[in-house]
Amino acid sequence: MTGFPEEDLRTKQDFINAVEYVKATGEGKAILIARLESVKATVTMMDLKESSRSKRADKQLQEDYVFVPDPNCEMRRLGFSEAEIDYLIGRLMECL
Repeated sequence: MTGFPEEDLRTKQDFINAVEYVKATGEGKAILIARLESVKATVTMMDLKESSRSKRADKQLQEDYVFVPDPNCEMRRLGFSEAEIDYLIGRLMECL
């Protein structure tokens, strides 16, 4: 991908190209930073506690769930680590 169509960031290379594009043009910096931060923030999911598994679905409350690592999160799907995303955000903060 070249250019910066924000809705078409589907691969790790798309994000890297978008960072280079923003550094060159200054266009879309805030959008790309927000997108990278949202990718980084989605590494957990809610899972039902073992002690609440016997409760009926209509009786379950928020307290019956706990955050656990999400093995299928967007960050892992793209092949990024937290450090790589922080590096890209840092590079964006430096520009213009």
